[in-house]
Amino acid sequence: MKPFLKLLLGLTITALAVIVFFKSIDFSKLPEILSRISPLTLIATALLSVVALIFRALRLKVLLTARDGQTTRSLFSIITVSYMLNNVLPFRIGEAARVFIVTKKHGHSLPVSIGSLIAERLLDTIGYAVLLIIPALIYGFYNTDLKILGLLPVSSFVLLVTAGLGLLLICVLFFALKPEKTLKIIEKLRLKLPPFAAKLTIHIETMLRDSSNWLSNPYKAVMSLVWTFASILCYTVSIYLIAVNLGAIIPFSSACFTSGVVAFGVAVPSAPGFAGTLDLAIQAGLTLFNINKDTAAATAIIYHLTGWVSVTLAGLVLWPGLNISLSDIKKGNDKGATQ
Repeated sequence: MKPFLKLLLGLTITALAVIVFFKSIDFSKLPEILSRISPLTLIATALLSVVALIFRALRLKVLLTARDGQTTRSLFSIITVSYMLNNVLPFRIGEAARVFIVTKKHGHSLPVSIGSLIAERLLDTIGYAVLLIIPALIYGFYNTDLKILGLLPVSSFVLLVTAGLGLLLICVLFFALKPEKTLKIIEKLRLKLPPFAAKLTIHIETMLRDSSNWLSNPYKAVMSLVWTFASILCYTVSIYLIAVNLGAIIPFSSACFTSGVVAFGVAVPSAPGFAGTLDLAIQAGLTLFNINKDTAAATAIIYHLTGWVSVTLAGLVLWPGLNISLSDIKKGNDKGATQ
């Protein structure tokens, strides 16, 4: 998709999400609900947003081959800056920046850096799917008339996520047992798929060829999952703390399910910082557990703002230490695109 069309699509989706989100709010009640939040909860949420990135840095350290100077602190700086860039610039440029910085700063090849990013997405998908499926089993969401935003049946959504997770785990297991055969199958599939899908198989093959050592190492595989769930739980705890502080009476499992909804909700194109889509996803998830829309909306607003501010500030503080400018990143991406 061309950059302009991608930007237009993201802005359109954001505008629709913002309209739906704010139309559901009773603004006469919102100030009173927001005033309930404790400063300690705000501080805890801001800290958890940063701690989650520390766990992601520890995971990246497991996924990448060791290099001189490739410390947790260095990788934390890279990840934090990439998230900061995603918060303020379009096209999720932070992801491209992360690939470039890992390549330049720690001497990894471009395919390895891209592969590590894809591996992280794979692990996040598994983690958030599990967090969504477990509460769905507890609350019987596989057989319910509830709908997300009054449109998408919860049962269909949960079944789709469960089927997707099952297929994903089967593919991972098959590759772990028969890596060469898996790559040959992907190569054959590429010839029969349309261009956009064929491009996706190239990315998958890149990860499998250049960044899959962790899959064949039981310790690395386990630790990558440990750090994945540690990171995801930071976000989940934040949602729970804010909702409870605002007066909602909910079990922790409801925040887990909401985290899963949020993960899939922000996967769609949107404006920088997931404006609109993140807020609407949190509200949609929480209201399934009998939380009124205004409290759910207030939870979303506080969660979004505290996370955005804390990560953006941390990224701005750490960016100078990387000695890399936006023009360096653009040149690196242009060079990588021609390879």
